[in-house]
Amino acid sequence: MSKSTEASPSVTANGRLNRIRRRLVVGMLVPFCILMGAATIEGFWDADQTRQVVAIAILVAGALTMPMYMALVARAVLREATALELERAEMHQLYGQARRAALLDGLTGLGNHRAFQDELALQLEEARRHGTPLALLLFDVDGLKAVNDSRGHAAGDRLLAAVGQVAAAIMRRGDRAFRVGGDEFAVLLPSSDLEVGKAVGRRILAAALGGGDPSA
Repeated sequence: MSKSTEASPSVTANGRLNRIRRRLVVGMLVPFCILMGAATIEGFWDADQTRQVVAIAILVAGALTMPMYMALVARAVLREATALELERAEMHQLYGQARRAALLDGLTGLGNHRAFQDELALQLEEARRHGTPLALLLFDVDGLKAVNDSRGHAAGDRLLAAVGQVAAAIMRRGDRAFRVGGDEFAVLLPSSDLEVGKAVGRRILAAALGGGDPSA
């Protein structure tokens, strides 16, 4: 069995951080060594003209080369930092995609039971905070077992997917529909009272009986 050689994002990020640290350390050590070298020559070499010429030459060489060297170090650090930021953005996007996928029902495309629990808690808190009504519709699909038994589970899945499409088509802006169980669905209607909830429920029923047409 072959093993994947692709590094994980955390390993790649750690490698980039280590390279940034090394470049920063080297970038500080080189100027320090140049200055200390010139100071050492000045302090410990016998006092003569050669000592001064060497020390001055070291300082002049440092002054000429250090800007270019520091620019190269800064460019390398910025390149690694940019790559880290791109990787962080990609990881954030992948996390968002994975989270959204974990909250979706794969058959209907609606929110799943976990998404329903999260959204219900959020909407209840919002309703209490602002003193607004909140309507909740719960319904199931009659005869799903009969469809599964007579036509097969693939036909039952198509029926559930059709019901999900009907619920999604009926929803208003801000409403959320969920498949919370095998044949059980829920619709959250923020800022809606009992009468609005009944009206939306009747529209879903009429659309289902009309073959999925919300205007039926």
